[in-house]
Parts: sequence; C-alpha cells; structure tokens
Amino acid sequence: MLTEHVAYADDKHVKDSLFARNTGRDIEALSKTPGALDQFIRQQAFLWLDDCTHFIGVVNVPSWGVGMEIERCLSRPQRNLPPAKMLLLRSVELDATARLSPVITGINSTEFPFCQLFRYSDEAEVLQTIESFLAA
Repeated sequence: MLTEHVAYADDKHVKDSLFARNTGRDIEALSKTPGALDQFIRQQAFLWLDDCTHFIGVVNVPSWGVGMEIERCLSRPQRNLPPAKMLLLRSVELDATARLSPVITGINSTEFPFCQLFRYSDEAEVLQTIESFLAA
C-alpha cells in the first residue's frame, strides 16, 4: 500500500518520522519487541484499507501483500463497510510473458462493480487513467 512513509523508503529518517506522525507510534520502540512492528504494520494497513475511498494496486508481479490488500478491499461490503473504488493496473507487455493469477482475473464486474482491471501500455496512459479514476 502506498502511504506517505512508503514513498520515502530510501530515507530511513524521513520514513520513520512520517510513519510516527501518521500512526502515532515509534518504529524503534516497536522494534524492541520481536514481532511487534510487523503485527502493528499489518493491523494499521488493514485499518487504512477499511477506511480508504479509493484503492490502486499494481498487479504486474505476484505479491502476497497486494493480493491481501485487494481481497481486504473486495470484502468490505461483506463486512458492512462501503466499497472502495478499486483500480488494478497491469502492463500489456506482461500479458504475453507472465500469466495473471486467476484470483485477479476472476474478479468480475457483476459481483464487484467497484473494481476494474486496466491494462496500460505506457506511463503516460497509466498516469492519465489514475488521474481520471481519482477525479471520478
């Protein structure tokens, strides 16, 4: 999930400061207890997913994390939460070489009208699609 602190992954000080500001928790303090940071990050990610209005996921490569995030958003109506608008992005260049998981291709518009899979050919096209998606 792209959150502000993830965008600064290369700068540990900035990343940790943003994480603390956005969550109210200190990474160093959480890291002192084995497993505490991972557990907190998982719980916080689920809270953000349950609260978001839009979700954009890149499905170019297999990813357990993105798959869990997608499923968490898809299941919102079953958990009595309003659906988040979802946009799943896939490069057309990968269609011939890397098969997309049936877990993703099996998402149908009848059951999940709030989720769309978009195949893009270049960066300009994906940026325009994201801009339109967020503006709608």
